[in-house]
Amino acid sequence: MNMDTRSWERRYCIVQRPLLILYKGERDPVPRWVLNLSHTKISLTKPRANDKLGVFRLAKGNNIYYLQGNSAEDINSWLHAMNPLLAGTMRSQRSSQIVES
Repeated sequence: MNMDTRSWERRYCIVQRPLLILYKGERDPVPRWVLNLSHTKISLTKPRANDKLGVFRLAKGNNIYYLQGNSAEDINSWLHAMNPLLAGTMRSQRSSQIVES
């Protein structure tokens, strides 16, 4: 999410653990941003009224980045690629919340 305009910008990302590499587009030859995931806190956020899906947040120091997938399955795939243990824990927590409801 672009925090200046408060709007989503589509970007092309690749996870090569422990790195998340962001490009402007699929054919962009130059990485625009690289984040070391081993020093980053990853968490799911509650969707806002205008968000179609859940959003996940990457926090490193004072920098916070928001990402949104194209589907719930897409979000799970991204979380699993970035941190498999965390993705499994989050999936278990969501399943138990659904059972308890």
